[in-house]
Amino acid sequence: MENATNGLIMAGSVLIGVIVLSLFVYLFSSMGTTARNFQENIDQAAILKFNEPFEKYIGRNDITPHEVLTVYNLANARNEEAGYIIITIKGVNNTLISNEAEFLISGKTYKCESGTVSYSNETGRIETMEFKEVRN
Repeated sequence: MENATNGLIMAGSVLIGVIVLSLFVYLFSSMGTTARNFQENIDQAAILKFNEPFEKYIGRNDITPHEVLTVYNLANARNEEAGYIIITIKGVNNTLISNEAEFLISGKTYKCESGTVSYSNETGRIETMEFKEVRN
């Protein structure tokens, strides 16, 4: 009778040990998932913060030359810290505008359509933006 009792106590101990071990494995994996989700949320917030100053111009067709120059200078500043953003400025006939002084005093308006903006597949950040002169 004593052997049977000792056998049941040993079986119960093993069962409790397996349950405790299973609980630790479950908690470890769920904590890992939570940490991964938290990190993904932080990464997504960083991407949104990076893109926000550029995205506010997408879809507008009343952008001044000073605003375009602001975006251009911001892109140059960001290029030094986190990859390259290419800003293209085109006139009415799709000619590239390169003379900054003439550009600023022209008084023309520009547009940035969503089809002229591209995002990096790897980072999610804006890679290219194109501003086109609006015909009056």
